Amino acid sequence: MSLPNVPGMTPNISLSTAQTVPLLLASIALEELALAHILNAEAEKLQFVLGTLTPARTTFSPATVSLSNLLVVNSSIQRTLGDVIKKEMLLEFKFENVLELISMIPPPVETFCECGASFIIPANSTIIRNGTETGTGRLNALGTVQGRVMICNNCNPAETDLFQFEFTSLTTSVQFLAATYDTLPTGELGTCCFNPATGEAQFMITGTGTRNGVPATFELVVFEDIVPPIGNSRIQLILNGSELFEASVAPGNANVTVCPGFILSECT
Repeated sequence: MSLPNVPGMTPNISLSTAQTVPLLLASIALEELALAHILNAEAEKLQFVLGTLTPARTTFSPATVSLSNLLVVNSSIQRTLGDVIKKEMLLEFKFENVLELISMIPPPVETFCECGASFIIPANSTIIRNGTETGTGRLNALGTVQGRVMICNNCNPAETDLFQFEFTSLTTSVQFLAATYDTLPTGELGTCCFNPATGEAQFMITGTGTRNGVPATFELVVFEDIVPPIGNSRIQLILNGSELFEASVAPGNANVTVCPGFILSECT
């Protein structure tokens, strides 16, 4: 038997296993709440028949109740309670499955720094967009005055700045605000490597933000020239995987550091 096909509906829901757990627990809690309301209604039904329902919620008073009447009401309540018990058993199975699911979820990965970077594009620096368009711009850490951006400063992931990029030219004006940085599945905040062909150490990190107010992804790459004679270093910002901004900065304006316990491997 094929699955039903509802035309015009293409839902795209993406949830991790950990994200489904609170949703499942909430669904169990809501079903338990519904059963509690049913039990309360049955109790009030019996109280009403016996004339003990207080405070009175209706002006209607039950007529004289016979034993046969009580037995009929009692039988109705028993059937309802039986159905509630069956539902409770199903909820117990569901809850046990959720507990098993929780035990299978790996603990959260702690973020750490394999390497770090600090960099600055001074105000009115020359920046080349997509290799052809030349304009001026700068790169600032959000909320700082000096404008130097630090990621994994002192190899501490908590000492990480978000950045703001501004590019101005006669034909194009771009403002990008970084909102989040991505971490690797193993917990690294950014990666680094060494390119023997250029003599540069490279620091790379990705994330999300807004380009002129529109959500966008980014890749930030810091190149530090570390092989004598030391020349200028470079900073690249790639938005949405295609729009490339590149600036050349004087020595000292871009630094890549390797954290203790890690080795600067060759770039692949």
